[in-house]
Amino acid sequence: MKNTIPCLLLLAALSPVWANSSFQCDNYLQGGMIWTQQNPVILTYCDQFGLLPLTEVAAPSGGSGGGPVYQWAFSLDGAFWQPITVSAGQQRDLIPGSALLNFMLAAGMDYSQSTWFRRGVKRPECDDYVFSNIVEFRVFHQVSGPGQFRSVWEYCNDQNGLNASYFHTGNPNSVNPSGGDQPYEFQWQFSTDQVNWSNYSTTELPDLFITPGTIGYYRRGVKPAGSPCEYAFSNTIAISNVIPFELNLALDHPDCSDENTGRITVIDLSGNSPEILNSIAYSIDGGNSWQYSPVFDHLTAGFYTVQTQNKCSCPNGYSWCTAEAELTAAPA
Repeated sequence: MKNTIPCLLLLAALSPVWANSSFQCDNYLQGGMIWTQQNPVILTYCDQFGLLPLTEVAAPSGGSGGGPVYQWAFSLDGAFWQPITVSAGQQRDLIPGSALLNFMLAAGMDYSQSTWFRRGVKRPECDDYVFSNIVEFRVFHQVSGPGQFRSVWEYCNDQNGLNASYFHTGNPNSVNPSGGDQPYEFQWQFSTDQVNWSNYSTTELPDLFITPGTIGYYRRGVKPAGSPCEYAFSNTIAISNVIPFELNLALDHPDCSDENTGRITVIDLSGNSPEILNSIAYSIDGGNSWQYSPVFDHLTAGFYTVQTQNKCSCPNGYSWCTAEAELTAAPA
């Protein structure tokens, strides 16, 4: 009997440890992954987002004990987290429903502002949650004004191009992009017909090249950098790179029976495109009246001087280009 009491005391001392051992916390080591295996996950939107189902792609792992207890949380600034206390916030996957959306809106969620989500998980015998990766619904705000440039410019047989800043800096009609999220990203486009556009440069103010003798068109798109927003485009810049004119006149003489059938067609021997020729004003009456067609018809017999409003002696500035011709009536 002397040896029995110490044994009983020893068993009594050990029994509380055995009784509580099943309640010790051996929590998860990894909180699992949501949406993808990346952290963070960034879903981008323009101006507003729509909440999507956030589903598990990798289960929590590590530790041992009871099954998972879930608690979703959200943040409106990426730093301060709030628990989602409706039942949808205690599920493995976060599935949008009316109760969840009403809760989120009441808690301050705004579809036009970025919002973050993550899922906590723990074993029931543990106090602390282990968190998954973060899913961000990132909202970019589109620019409110794409900016504006000088819209028309003509220059003379230039092989080097003009920097776009020339159409912007110091131009009283120019306006910088405004509104939306900065920094901006840019996309210049080029066209020969203002219908079909091709990407040209992503520089804010690149050099703009036009083949001599042609008209080309540029416009600049702008949007928040890295956003899914569409580019908002500026006005179109029309640039004429004019080769100095070398005028010649093609004559169709009037006949005797109808002296109003004469025609003079202005021909440029320098190689300017038809678009250039049709963009220039012409006069056959000393500058009293002007037309944009290089063809003068319904003329009687007589001596005519045709002049154009264009550079004929660049780079020395504007001068009148003239050519003379005499229409004579065909013999009877």
